[in-house]
Amino acid sequence: MHHSLLSSSLDPDRRSARPVNTLPGLHAKALPYLLFFPFGAMLLVLLLVPPIRRAAWRVGLVDRPRSAAHKSHRQATPYAGLTIGLAFSLVLLTLPVTVALTGLQLPPASWWRPTGVLILCSTAILLTGLLDDRRTLPALPRLLAQAVAGFALLWYCPSFRLPLGSGHWAPLAGTLLWILALTNAVNFLDNMDGLAAGMAALMGVLMAVMAWVSGEPVVFLLAATLTGALVGFLRYNLPPASVFMGDAGALFTGFVASSTASLLSRQLAQTPDRAAAWLAPLLLFLVPTYDLCSVTAIRIANRMPPWIGDNNHISHRLVALGLSRRGAVAVICTATLIGGLPALFLLRLAYHQAMLVGLGYLLVLVGVGGADAQTRRHRMG
Repeated sequence: MHHSLLSSSLDPDRRSARPVNTLPGLHAKALPYLLFFPFGAMLLVLLLVPPIRRAAWRVGLVDRPRSAAHKSHRQATPYAGLTIGLAFSLVLLTLPVTVALTGLQLPPASWWRPTGVLILCSTAILLTGLLDDRRTLPALPRLLAQAVAGFALLWYCPSFRLPLGSGHWAPLAGTLLWILALTNAVNFLDNMDGLAAGMAALMGVLMAVMAWVSGEPVVFLLAATLTGALVGFLRYNLPPASVFMGDAGALFTGFVASSTASLLSRQLAQTPDRAAAWLAPLLLFLVPTYDLCSVTAIRIANRMPPWIGDNNHISHRLVALGLSRRGAVAVICTATLIGGLPALFLLRLAYHQAMLVGLGYLLVLVGVGGADAQTRRHRMG
């Protein structure tokens, strides 16, 4: 007897009749088959990093300490973020085989388009980052490449567009801005061993939980597969790191994570009586969003271009307060987890209750921002 994994996860008409606390298309018996994806991605990264690391040394794909003023590591370290993208894409490409071998009923029309388009567009991001790691691309061509990949994703697969109105262009433009911002925000925080990968892995776990609870198998597979790849990468990236993500790994991770969040947000917006549930996946990105906004404000205040790297990220500011680098990474990852857990409650709260949660988030952000600014002014004398 076949286990029905997915009935119509991306069909608004069929979704509108079910509450958020049911799991249509997601059954406990299907979990072992679904877990192949995160564990498969993790294993593949563990196997790929050693040969990719050796190849990186041979071709000079290495981050050298003196290559930029803001670099703070002490020894040359090879880039191996390519393995994250390879594992994510290769494991997801086995989905049809997995369905055939296990007997899981997964209608191709419900998953092949979002998964296939995301793999193609994220591969373009991966290659752009790889080229940037090798030759250091100027900011504008790098951003244009990201914009083209993001636009292609949203144009060919509208289910990735955030629910930002009933028109055509507003959701597309708003979601494109979201994806570009968060793609670079994750890359910005790739400045200490294990930071970007650890933070993104925690966001991926929370997003996978949201998808499971909400009955969204496609999102679950995307989030869980990315998380598995990141956990495997952390084996080599935790301090002292033997490999770095580089722009290839960090941009790819940010692009896939933000796109998957927008896909889940779109589906949650169709949940009856849960008008604020669509915000839940976006709130998982509070830490990278705060870092992006704060460091951009600091650079503009210092009359520096926002895209020029420096040592003003929240990780650097925590170290300036006296924390070790490992301590700063631990604090940021803990903040990511603590900040993301309340977002899970938005899946079940009514609108007025969700507004109270949102107010709490706002007050915390204002408090943290004010304390951060005050500390920075005091430190600067």
